[in-house]
Amino acid sequence: MIRMVTKVTQDNFNTFYMRYVPNNPCIKSYLGYKKQDYHYNLAVDEMSAMAVLDFETGVSRIPNNRFYVGYQHNQETLMEFGGKPYNMVIEFNPNKCDVTCGLLNTILKKFFNDVHIIRVVSADFCCDVPDIPLDNVTIDMGRRRSYCEMRKNGGRGFYIGTRGSNGNVKIYDKAKELGLENKILTRYECHLAFDDLYADMIMGRGFCINDCLPTVYFDSGQMKLIEDVKLRCCVMAVKNGYADIKEFNPRFREKIKPYLEDTAKLIIDNSALKAIRETIITYFFDYCKELNLHY
Repeated sequence: MIRMVTKVTQDNFNTFYMRYVPNNPCIKSYLGYKKQDYHYNLAVDEMSAMAVLDFETGVSRIPNNRFYVGYQHNQETLMEFGGKPYNMVIEFNPNKCDVTCGLLNTILKKFFNDVHIIRVVSADFCCDVPDIPLDNVTIDMGRRRSYCEMRKNGGRGFYIGTRGSNGNVKIYDKAKELGLENKILTRYECHLAFDDLYADMIMGRGFCINDCLPTVYFDSGQMKLIEDVKLRCCVMAVKNGYADIKEFNPRFREKIKPYLEDTAKLIIDNSALKAIRETIITYFFDYCKELNLHY
């Protein structure tokens, strides 16, 4: 998921709104009144839209896009005239949405058509861990205090940190979400927020993510079978980062080691910044190429 912000005047937004939103079955339009909300909100689902004809190839296709647009944040100072620009935000999954067609293409070309003006304020990163169920996931929350368990459509998962905040992590049963039977697939997602991520990448400005994410352990569940309560507690302490294996005497250290062999420790730290930077720059290069925009 990627979230981008730009500035749009009230007059330009009203022109767009009156042309595309009324009587459009693909758009759910609603107003937000809370302090943290945008006043105008558009939840767009083009899954049921009419086929779009590609004039270059002569082939019709149905846009497979779901995305969100918000305009005029409630904390912005309002002006009576329509010339003042307000924040417009768009949020979509670049792995699932096709930016070359449908209303998503129209909005990006009209309002998000210059990478030197738009700001990337958040991005989600994820990975799938096969054959490890949620019961065998151990979380070291670090500085995070908020923890929430969720259940939906027969599946379950966890939120660590405030939802939508920097460093928020979501771990859930991806196999259930996809409807895969007799499959075990656990999804790890982390949410990172920035002032302007793309500018940071281009200018080479550094940022640190080492301290904002919890550490997550994926193991085979062997420690649940340990009959010795003292040994089980020591293994859990080492796995959760509350104790170092070097703190134990050699004899007890040898007892602990076999239970650590099948443990995988997932950390997204500062060593991953180079790969993240290259991924983001490559994405925006392709983004501009597909929309025929100035890079």
